[in-house]
Amino acid sequence: MTIPIAELARAYDALHPETTDPWPFPPTASSIRRINETLSIQLPASLIQFVSVSSACHHWLASLGEDYDAHHHILRMTSRARKHRRRALGVQGRWEYVKPASFIPINHGYDDDYDCLDKNTFDLSTGEYAIGYWAPPRISGGFQHTFPDYMASKIRAWAEHPRATGRATALSIVGRV
Repeated sequence: MTIPIAELARAYDALHPETTDPWPFPPTASSIRRINETLSIQLPASLIQFVSVSSACHHWLASLGEDYDAHHHILRMTSRARKHRRRALGVQGRWEYVKPASFIPINHGYDDDYDCLDKNTFDLSTGEYAIGYWAPPRISGGFQHTFPDYMASKIRAWAEHPRATGRATALSIVGRV
């Protein structure tokens, strides 16, 4: 059962009651076009809708607005993540870039790990990408098939914490595991 995006946003925002003002840099047609062109991607409509209606989305997700120089803008985060290098396995002295080329980070990357759209998994029928986990140097996995599945899973996990603010509201929307 897919939960409507507006309901997912309501559940997420319930976990962040301190944030009631709308995000000052919502996505615009211009910013989405620039992101899509720069990253050679078509951002999922569900992601764009979520960040357009959630007032707390900036606590977790990359900015999709016109704040291009912001630390947590999707373009800056993708550029930073692309620069992660580690010593090549089995080759002394050689360095390699370790982020899978098809991964586009969509969350802030706390603790230097990211949830990423995988450009290789675009589904024409849904307009969605699978979302995978990536942590340098070479750890990846934990795929969700769509952005709504990803957010429902995250909200469920956060709301299960006994001291989570707004947990009853969030769980009433996304359900328990």
